[in-house]
Amino acid sequence: MPRFAGHGLVFLAMLCVVPLLALCLTDAAQAAKDAEPAGVVSAIEETVQAIAADGASRDLALESPVFVGDAIVTSPTGAARISLQDGTVLTLQAESRLEIKDFAYKGQSPDAMRMAVSFVSGICRLLSGQ
Repeated sequence: MPRFAGHGLVFLAMLCVVPLLALCLTDAAQAAKDAEPAGVVSAIEETVQAIAADGASRDLALESPVFVGDAIVTSPTGAARISLQDGTVLTLQAESRLEIKDFAYKGQSPDAMRMAVSFVSGICRLLSGQ
């Protein structure tokens, strides 16, 4: 038996697994992109960014969507008001960071609703919705 005969099976397995893995990652990325936003930016001053769970950051503007997994970060002169789907309002002052850990709102029953946020730093005010 040739010395590298077993490597052919490994190579063949990789030919099958790598495209499958790429397909799964593409589907996961598309699902995240298609995800319904938890809320929108309803007021903004200066620079405010959202940092997604994958580390990608984006500048926020009025009416920008925010998603579960986003960390909202305000600059030293920035401030933002985030209005969630259930009517909850989160107001962040300068040099603040808030992470949206979980959010679900079905609008039908209290059992379908949940929210988890982490106030990491700065000043934030929360007015609960429904």
